[in-house]
Amino acid sequence: MTKIFRGNGRRYLDFSYVPPRLPHREKEIAILLELLEPIIMGEIEAYSIPVLYGKTGTGKTTTAKKVLEILSEKEMKIHAHTMLINCGINQKPFSVVQRISHQILETYVRGYSLEEMIEMIYDALEIRDEFLILVLDEIDELLRFDRGRLLQVVSKIGETRGVRRIFPVLIARRYEQILDLPDHVRNLISGPLIHFKPYTIDQMRDIIIDRIRLSINENCISENAIKVISIISSVLEGGDARAAISILLNAGDLAEREGDDKILVDHVRRIYEQRSSYIYRFLGKLEPKLTRILSCLAEIFSKKRDEYIINTSVMSEIQLCMANRFMQPLTFREIEGLLEKLCERKILLKVNNSYMMVSISPMSILM
Repeated sequence: MTKIFRGNGRRYLDFSYVPPRLPHREKEIAILLELLEPIIMGEIEAYSIPVLYGKTGTGKTTTAKKVLEILSEKEMKIHAHTMLINCGINQKPFSVVQRISHQILETYVRGYSLEEMIEMIYDALEIRDEFLILVLDEIDELLRFDRGRLLQVVSKIGETRGVRRIFPVLIARRYEQILDLPDHVRNLISGPLIHFKPYTIDQMRDIIIDRIRLSINENCISENAIKVISIISSVLEGGDARAAISILLNAGDLAEREGDDKILVDHVRRIYEQRSSYIYRFLGKLEPKLTRILSCLAEIFSKKRDEYIINTSVMSEIQLCMANRFMQPLTFREIEGLLEKLCERKILLKVNNSYMMVSISPMSILM
């Protein structure tokens, strides 16, 4: 078996891994650190709850983890615990508070109301003169369930005690979920908004290259494979870095299983094809001309395992294939028209006026 991955390379492609640097999220890290600066300096009353929001895979959670990592190495004027809770898993307020109690009280508290449990957590923090920076990830799920009750209780107890001890940081996929909250809850979330925009193709390439340096042996992935992962994850997956890392990992596994010494475009296409099975619904509904041209493309790219762009050379081969196999001579303009239709059906992709075969493998078409 060939060795695509470094000795412990796969761990660097795990979603829980926080890399040494986050390309194209330096600005967001700096903003969040600045927002938490009042806590670091002991000016706790100056804090207001921020919201990090954006689509899945845009670096929100990893940015928050990186900031907590940086805070753990800083010298603070107060003693502050840091904690990140995934509300997609812990969707109920009781589940969230149980997680907090396990860290602060070092036990799971049962048989108490939500308010009583938070009071107990506050008591422990007050006795030890400690504080808690609490990152609530995927807050959309918790808000859908409790309509902001947990945030309201935390805020109310902080006001009653006279000293705020818990400082939430919210991570949401959609800011609209927060706008839909009752006014009295929404007013509690008065901090700045940090919008995480989807990664572009070039930004995605930088992220992928960083992970490749950590996880993949030298010369074990082609430049074209990197480009195709960048295109798929930014254009087809909406700028999702998680999709890029997942495709890289699975394409590497596929290359190793098949004894190839390098990750090629062919491996990437076949992995993505498994993620986007909707394409098969269109294949059986194509008009004869589109089926034929797709068959020609499959034949051509089955021999060009590391190519994906339908350039003039490939179009000449399509022209020859259509004439010889199907007795159907076509001009370049007619071929372009058919390629456009395949793009409309999401079987091919068009980026910067270039037609590409990235989302479906030749093998599937030829079977």
